[in-house]
Amino acid sequence: PERLDGRGLSIIGGGIAGLTAAEELRKLSPTATITLITEEKQPPSYRLNLTRYLSQAIDSTSLPIHPLDWYEQNRINLVTNTEVAHIHCTDKTVELSDKTLLAYDKLITAIGAHPFIPPIPGNTLTNVVTVRTVADAEYILSKINKIDSCICIGGGILGLETAGAIAKCGIKVQLLEESEWLMPRQLNKAGASLLKAHIEAAGVQVLTSVRVKAITGTDRCESVL
Repeated sequence: PERLDGRGLSIIGGGIAGLTAAEELRKLSPTATITLITEEKQPPSYRLNLTRYLSQAIDSTSLPIHPLDWYEQNRINLVTNTEVAHIHCTDKTVELSDKTLLAYDKLITAIGAHPFIPPIPGNTLTNVVTVRTVADAEYILSKINKIDSCICIGGGILGLETAGAIAKCGIKVQLLEESEWLMPRQLNKAGASLLKAHIEAAGVQVLTSVRVKAITGTDRCESVL
């Protein structure tokens, strides 16, 4: 396989932790070689803005934390749309998904979190998505003009924001929460009832004390049992 000389500091992960590491390392060393590897197609973005993007309150230009030329100006090698297959510690190389080997002196892993998808039968059907990346948000937006209704499973912060954002696009949204009331870790029953009224006024039907048994459909999600 091709072997690239990236000797210096390599960072795996394009989230806020990985980007902050690159920023601080550049401040500490104006000359070090810094490589930032992310599996996402876009440069590091504000994940908190994804639901605002879904609601079309902002456009895609507001998502990147830095423009592409910032990486050039700061001499940070940004490698996008690339997964790391293996880390070879003995010879200090990172094997990328295209079999390229990237040499390093020091390596930082900042791969962050992955959305938890409950082991519900049917969770791999087409049209069942999470909201974690720009690609996720763009997929949902590509469906907005083709659907009339949407079901959001989970009444946490992200579930509420996602349901509200999609409802703003004129889609009928039902939000399913297993607990007796919304956000039980943060709110008591009285506070949750006020939140539920606010969410429903925004066009989201909230169903509590509901456990999802299965997501049904042949090739794509057609209903939730």
